[in-house]
Amino acid sequence: MPIIKVWCLPPQSEEQLKALFDSIIAATVSVRGFNFKGMTDTTVLFPSDMMSFGIGTDICIEAGSQAFAPSKVGQEERNAFAQAMVNAVTKHFPKAKIECFAFPYDTGVDCGVAHYRPDTNSS
Repeated sequence: MPIIKVWCLPPQSEEQLKALFDSIIAATVSVRGFNFKGMTDTTVLFPSDMMSFGIGTDICIEAGSQAFAPSKVGQEERNAFAQAMVNAVTKHFPKAKIECFAFPYDTGVDCGVAHYRPDTNSS
């Protein structure tokens, strides 16, 4: 199941976000080799940004999925998925610089982890 996050969007109405969502879902289903079914197995998030500078001029898409693991698909397939995401978002923001990173969640590499818990870190 891919999780797709689209960052740095300018303010959008619910209707505009739904149209963008639909474009992303259609693009997800269109990429060969993944067998993504659409809304039933894809999550699309539009996180809000804390800073308004650059909003809408640079848009970043993060697409993560275990289906992107090197043991399952090659770089060519990940690139095709990333390009499909860029194309879907470009339809709605033709003047923006848009990048997509398609990465596997399960690479076999340990991730760095850090926690802060004020109740246990107090002196």
